[in-house]
Amino acid sequence: MQISKKVQSGFTLIELMIVVAIIGILASIAVPQYQNFISKSEFKEVVSLAAGDWKVGVEFCAQEKKDLTACDGTGGLNSSGAASASGAWEGRLGKLPPDAAAIALQGSTISITTADGVITATTTTAGYGEAAGVTYIMVPTMTSGIGGNVKWTTNTGSCYALGLC
Repeated sequence: MQISKKVQSGFTLIELMIVVAIIGILASIAVPQYQNFISKSEFKEVVSLAAGDWKVGVEFCAQEKKDLTACDGTGGLNSSGAASASGAWEGRLGKLPPDAAAIALQGSTISITTADGVITATTTTAGYGEAAGVTYIMVPTMTSGIGGNVKWTTNTGSCYALGLC
């Protein structure tokens, strides 16, 4: 007489519970990191917009005027000294875009202002994983010497404290 062994097939309940626990732990770490990554990548749109036309406009203004205090997004003058049509500085080299109160982006609405060459981009509606009022500030300084280049400092603004930029 032979006694046959029953062969186990499939997984035991404890093995399945261990796998579910491991997946749960990984998900609890991965989901917040993914949300943080999404917020940062969406806020890059604000940074990119401020560093586009406004940055180039301030650099044109600084090269032509040799002074950053004339580089404003409102109350600007054209190269002949008359009030500019757009309201912002306009020169022979180019122009500075006027201050924008509500630029609609995918994740939020932002405003961009320029005063004395300092560019401030502020989210005006909630978005990017944060509340409204997150700022990104670009501060220019003129270097002395031939050409008088513009150097930018961008480590200010509330986006740094929040880890978005």
